[in-house]
Amino acid sequence: MSTPLFLSVDEKQAIKAATAKTPVGPFYWALMQRVAKRASSPGLMNIETTVEWWHCVTEYVTDAAMAWALKQDDVIGAWLRDVTLSIARRPLEDWVGPAFRNHGTNPPQGHLETAHVCWAVAGALDLAADVFTDTERDELANALRTKGLSLCRNWLASRTSFNNWRTILNGGLAVTAAVLHDRDAMAEAAEEFTKLCGLWQDDGSYGESLQYSNYAAFGQMMTAEALIRRDPAYADQLDLSPWTRKARWDAASYFYRKPLSGWGSTPRPRCANFNDSSAIHRPNAEVLLQSASRMKDKMPTEAGLCRWLCDQHYSGAENVGPWDRSSFGLRPHFGFLTLPLIVNACDPITPTEAGLGTTEAFSCGDVLARDAWDGRTVLAVHGGGDPLNAPSHLHGDLNSFILVH
Repeated sequence: MSTPLFLSVDEKQAIKAATAKTPVGPFYWALMQRVAKRASSPGLMNIETTVEWWHCVTEYVTDAAMAWALKQDDVIGAWLRDVTLSIARRPLEDWVGPAFRNHGTNPPQGHLETAHVCWAVAGALDLAADVFTDTERDELANALRTKGLSLCRNWLASRTSFNNWRTILNGGLAVTAAVLHDRDAMAEAAEEFTKLCGLWQDDGSYGESLQYSNYAAFGQMMTAEALIRRDPAYADQLDLSPWTRKARWDAASYFYRKPLSGWGSTPRPRCANFNDSSAIHRPNAEVLLQSASRMKDKMPTEAGLCRWLCDQHYSGAENVGPWDRSSFGLRPHFGFLTLPLIVNACDPITPTEAGLGTTEAFSCGDVLARDAWDGRTVLAVHGGGDPLNAPSHLHGDLNSFILVH
C-alpha cells in the first residue's frame, strides 16, 4: 500500500515517539480510547450518539481510520471495514442527505451531509486501505466518484451561495479528488478555494457568526490539507491567512472556562455567542493547528495565537465528550488531523504577547472590552462594522450585548 495522504511517514514516526509526552500523548490516547469504545460493538451508531448518522459519520469513521493507520488493531479494522462499506453501498438518495434536504433536483445535488460522507469514506480509503480487498477498494473509489464527487460538483455548479455551505461542498470535492488522484477536480477545488477566501473580512472576522466562521474554515482547512498533501505545489497557491488572521477575533471573543450545568465537572469554554453561535463554542482543533503548523513562518504571531487557543480550549479536555456533531461545528472537538498537525505546530503566543489590547473592535461589528487578560469582567457588543463579505444567517441582534463577570 502507498503512504496515506493524511499521515506521512515522518508524521507517524513523530506521533509514535511522543505518545508519552504532552501535548501529543493526551490527544493520542484520547483518540485511541474513543475509537476502541466505539469499535467494541458493530455499526456506526452507539448509545452515546444523539444525532442521525450523517451528522457523526465524519468524526466516527475518520477517527477510526487514523487510529488504524497509527496502530493496526484487528477490532478497529473489522469495525471500520464493515461501517465504511455499508455507507458506500447506501443508495444515491442517502448520499444526497436526510429527508429534509432537497431530493428533487435534476441532476441530483448534494448537501452538507454529502461532503461529510465523502470525508468519511475517502478518509477510510486513504488511511486504512489495507483493511479492504482490491475489489472493495475499487468499490469505495467508484462510490466516491459516482456519488460523492458528482453530487458535490453539481451543487457547486448550480448555486451562487457565498457562505459556509460552499466551503463544505468544495471540501467534499477536494478531499474526494485528492484521494482519487483526480487532478482536474483538484484544480476545480483549488480555484473555488481561492474565491472562498473572500468570505472573511480583512481582519479575519466573519459576517455570519463566530461559530459559522469556524465551520467555513473547517471546509477550507480540509480542502487545503487534501490538495497540499497530494501536490505540495499547492502550498504556494492556497492562502491560509484568512482564518489564521481570525485567531485575533477568536481570542478576543473568548471569555473563560468553567463547568456547565448538566455537562459534568469539566470546565468548558464560553465565548461571545452573537447570532446563533453556541455559548460553549470553541474552534475545531485542526483549524487552529493547520495555521499553527503551516503558517508559523508566514504569520508567526497569529500562528502562535492559534496554538495558544488550541491549548486553552483542549488541554485537559481531550478525553471529554460528547463527540458527535463536532465536524459540523456545533460541538467542536479535536479530530483525525489533530495528531499529524500538532507534531509540526509552533509554540503558543498569548494574546498579550500577540499585541491584543483589553479593548478590540472588528470589521464584522463586534467590540470586546475586558478589565484585563485573565481578568474578571468582559463586555461584548455586536454593533455595525464594515460591509459584510458573508452576510448569511444574520439575526436581529444588532446593538445587543453580553456582560460576563
